[in-house]
This record gives sequence, structure tokens and C-alpha cells, in this order.
Amino acid sequence: MNTKFLLITACLTLLLSCKNANEKSDLNKALDGFSNLKKIADGAEKMEEETAKLLKAEPLSNETLKNILPETLHNLKRSKFTIGNSIFPNLATAYATYSNNSEEIKLTITDGAGETGSALINLQKLNMAVDFEEKSETEYKKSITLNGYKAIEETVKDSYGNVEFTELRAIVNGRFLVKLDAKNMSMSSLKNVFLKLNLSTLKDY
Repeated sequence: MNTKFLLITACLTLLLSCKNANEKSDLNKALDGFSNLKKIADGAEKMEEETAKLLKAEPLSNETLKNILPETLHNLKRSKFTIGNSIFPNLATAYATYSNNSEEIKLTITDGAGETGSALINLQKLNMAVDFEEKSETEYKKSITLNGYKAIEETVKDSYGNVEFTELRAIVNGRFLVKLDAKNMSMSSLKNVFLKLNLSTLKDY
């Protein structure tokens, strides 16, 4: 019997058996789970192809990474930068800090080329392939699409409800993990910072 027909029949049977709101809520969660599993399965094929390319790719040089980092970001001057990763020497990474007296933004660009890089990027891709939203009194986390890029946004507040920390990370060109961390900045402002990044340089690799 056709697999799709069996799946539809099973879903209809579950739907008809629901007698109260709680049961319907449980069904919705189950259907969401099916949807996420399908997205992961569909993404796995594409990931396999991209991983083969990443394993053959040469990680960007320190000089190239340094030139990609902007001098200013959100009208903040770059106060510090680091090229390379002391913990994972084979992982090409660039870090930069932009700050003034009231705001601070950290930009991290990680190259997914090579064995170490591709493993890290694949973990992020799997995480972003699933639609999810988590919320508590002090933390908020959600998978989103920003300007065509799969991304995850995260906000941490203090006990008074004031935003202390925001983070936004996205995969660019199937190869680079671009991450922004900010202090004393709203998520909407951090998204604007991301949209102003010149990511076209990363599309050349």
C-alpha cells in the first residue's frame, strides 16, 4: 500500500479520535514532529553534497579572514580582533569586537572548510533545519529565516526583564557560520546589524 496514503490515513484517524483540546494539542505536537523529521531528512541529502565539497575545500587564510572583518559595525569602531583558533588549529575563525561606552557587539566568522570545520557547520545546519521556539521568564530562542538565511535568534534578560544579551547566528553560502553577540541591544537592532554586514564576500568561496 502507498506509504503516503498510510500516513494520511493515520493522521485522519488520530484527528477523528481527538475529543478535547488537550488531545488536539498533543496531535499538533506530533504532526509538528513529523514535519521536522521530514525537513531533517530532506536537508540531510543536501548536507551530504555540501559536506563533500567542504571536505575538499581549502580553509581561508588568516589574511583573507582579516580582510573580511569590517573596520566599523553599527557605527562602532573595531576595538579588538583575533584570527585563528588556538583550541582547534585547523578551524579557520575570525573574531572581532566593536564597542563604545554603552554597547558592544562581537562578530565571529567560522569557515566550514576541512574536516573540523565541516563537522561544526553540519551540527549548526541540523539545529537550524528544525522549526522551534523556546521561551522562559529570562530566555527566548527561536529558529528563523533572515534575508534568506537560516538562522537562530536568542535573547537573555535579567530578573527585571531588561535585555542583557542577544545572539544571532546564521549559515552563509552553506559554508560559513556568522555569529553576532551583543550586550545592551535589542534583537531588532541586532538583526539590522546583520542585514548591514557585507556578506557578498563570503559568497565568492
